[in-house]
Amino acid sequence: MSSTTVAEFANELKKSTSTLIEQLRLAGVEKSTPNDALTDGDKQKLLNHLKASHGTESPERKKNHLGQKVHQRDQASRFHR
Repeated sequence: MSSTTVAEFANELKKSTSTLIEQLRLAGVEKSTPNDALTDGDKQKLLNHLKASHGTESPERKKNHLGQKVHQRDQASRFHR
């Protein structure tokens, strides 16, 4: 199992360490310095918290309407030729 520091993970996510520490705290992962180690479990807790707080846990949010819009646009363009 690999572990990373808060600073390394923040850099990977292109976030400030203070923002990441705050998000981790809200997710129930107590880290206080950029040099604290993060486990895969800590990262999973953060991911689960962010999914829940952003509302992407429910399957209804996964609908992709872009394909329908492209299809409708293509159908409409056939009639305008």
